[in-house]
Amino acid sequence: SETGNDPGMPSLYPLVADKVHVWSHDKASGIQNITVAVESCPDSSKLVQLQGPLDATLPFLLAQSTTYGVYAHGSNPPMLLKYYSHMYTDVHAVDWIERMRGRQTDLEVVLQYMCPLTESDCTCPELSHASTTGASTVCVAVDVRYKGKLIAANVTFWNGTGAELGSLQTTNTSASSTKLPLAHAAPFAELWALSDFKDPTPGEFAGKPYDIVAHYA
Repeated sequence: SETGNDPGMPSLYPLVADKVHVWSHDKASGIQNITVAVESCPDSSKLVQLQGPLDATLPFLLAQSTTYGVYAHGSNPPMLLKYYSHMYTDVHAVDWIERMRGRQTDLEVVLQYMCPLTESDCTCPELSHASTTGASTVCVAVDVRYKGKLIAANVTFWNGTGAELGSLQTTNTSASSTKLPLAHAAPFAELWALSDFKDPTPGEFAGKPYDIVAHYA
């Protein structure tokens, strides 16, 4: 789909179905690969989505990686496009040691819960474009990792309703922190982040040469 979590047209899925690799990771079961398949949506015969079974115990990580292929547009150099996504559930500080033992993708945006702003000693800077007036807020540590190492990158945030919250610049020396407003949601509130990294390493994929590897997470 070209609109995030929404189902897509059947014609799009043969292009990516065999390129999407999904797995989960929890303390009890470790890493489990998840086989996904194209399934019709129950409320629309004209829309489909990738579905697969999830058997994990809280807290867990759900992740996917996709190497789409080589893309060239106009006079721009050809790029190998790689996409990643990660969902962390109910992760507290003590869970991160176990989390870092798991499988990692080349690019990761890590949002680590620090504290609710109802605590008097919980302080962190507010995004310039994110209004926290009247909203429940949370303080998170943010870092972007490329092949496990911190990098400087721009990160844009959204809440669970799809409202853009603003962006910040991370560093390659330590995690950044920010205050983010939460949208009302059940059974939990969602925060989303997006970043990218261009690696100027040429190569060849499926017989097509490229000059840059473009990573999106």
